[in-house]
Amino acid sequence: MRKHFLLILLLFCTIKLTAQEISGLWQFNSITNNLGDTLLSVSDDDFMEIKSGGTFYYELKAKNNLIAKGTWDITGDLLCFNYNIPSDTIRYYAIQINGNQLTLNENDVNFSFIKSNTIKVVNEKTETSRLQNIIRGIIGLTTLLLIAVACSRNRKKINWELVFKGLFIQFIFAIGILKIPIVASVFNQISKGF
Repeated sequence: MRKHFLLILLLFCTIKLTAQEISGLWQFNSITNNLGDTLLSVSDDDFMEIKSGGTFYYELKAKNNLIAKGTWDITGDLLCFNYNIPSDTIRYYAIQINGNQLTLNENDVNFSFIKSNTIKVVNEKTETSRLQNIIRGIIGLTTLLLIAVACSRNRKKINWELVFKGLFIQFIFAIGILKIPIVASVFNQISKGF
């Protein structure tokens, strides 16, 4: 029973890690066949956004301003795109992720992407703004601190200096991960280890 639980937990964690790695903004790099011949040239404006909430959106201006969106799911080694636009269809792509490079293969066609750190402005409204995300984070931290204080047996003995030092260290880690590439890569390798 215990072995089965650990196996299921390992499988679930592997699926979740793949989903986290694939989420983000991807710049089209090339569209080639298996022999390496270019099938369609791409421009700097061609991108795909895969959201962690299970939706995707991409623009491919090289193909008559093709815009597609829908939902996605990972089944084994396959990425399933369930298109709402341009037409209701389901397509399966073999996934290969190598650092900040993503390759999707379907019927001997390779769609190559590079992860982008810049935010593109798309035609649809963005879900949340940067200020809203910051406010949500502050509310979350405040709520956790209030819950901790409410559950404390002796509120007078809370060492607030230690609490704020811990928050400051977390803030420094967050800035390092978001702004310094080598720190981000170190934490990325640690997370892959887990």
